[in-house]
Amino acid sequence: MKERITLLVLLLTLVNIPSFSQLDKSVRFGLHGGVTVSDFSGTDVSQNIAKPGYMIGMEFDIALPSNFFVNTGLDVHLKGAKLKDKVMIETTKKVLGGDVKYNAYYLQLPLHLGYNIRISDCLNLKLSAGPYLAMGIGGKYKNTITYSVISNEKEYVYEDSSREKTFGDSRDQLRKFDAGLGCKAALDSHHFNFFMGYDKGLTNPNRYANIKNSSFYAGLGYKF
Repeated sequence: MKERITLLVLLLTLVNIPSFSQLDKSVRFGLHGGVTVSDFSGTDVSQNIAKPGYMIGMEFDIALPSNFFVNTGLDVHLKGAKLKDKVMIETTKKVLGGDVKYNAYYLQLPLHLGYNIRISDCLNLKLSAGPYLAMGIGGKYKNTITYSVISNEKEYVYEDSSREKTFGDSRDQLRKFDAGLGCKAALDSHHFNFFMGYDKGLTNPNRYANIKNSSFYAGLGYKF
């Protein structure tokens, strides 16, 4: 966790915020944060439970002619999911249930093309969509199996769990690279804005199963 916070602080420190006041007015810089609800989709996902998380980062709005704009930046997104599974681990044990909970931290770069709709002198509706690129930077997944053992005509229930790094080369780990498409809507009032959006992964982060990342997010931002 400390490494992720340190990485974000370093990225934001690289940005000399006062210098943006000297830029052309067509470029606006902002900071934002919010909550996420993410899960997996795909043909190999049977019982999938959405998992809450968060996102935090910085963004740039670059104005174009005719009310169009480009929105980009750099975010840390907590994605993942909780998967339900059942598998017989030994002939002497009866599996009652199992689940794998993924926490996957991504450093994400969106590149959206948007359109600005002026509602009033102090309120704008900004709609945007486009691709994103993401790189896994950390996280853990927890594998839990609940099973029963019958001994002397009595049934005893046990639970085994293990934690491993989310990103790696094993069967249950994920690839670090992810890419997909996203859309976003924001209400912008002077410096403050409220936004919500959705990202749909197009790449498969697992080598052995057909799954895709998906994430809904909403939050607040401040633009300088």
